[in-house]
Amino acid sequence: HTHCCDSAEAVLRLVVTALMGVAAAAAAILLVNDVRSTRGKKEETELMS
Repeated sequence: HTHCCDSAEAVLRLVVTALMGVAAAAAAILLVNDVRSTRGKKEETELMS
């Protein structure tokens, strides 16, 4: 392996790790929003019935 490839691999791993972190954060936010909206809809349907 040449030095250039090693540093490229390190950068690639860093980027992948960062992307996974962002994806996990986005998934968590979406999950929280989904739970909130579902709770809101449940309250609305209970009020309507």
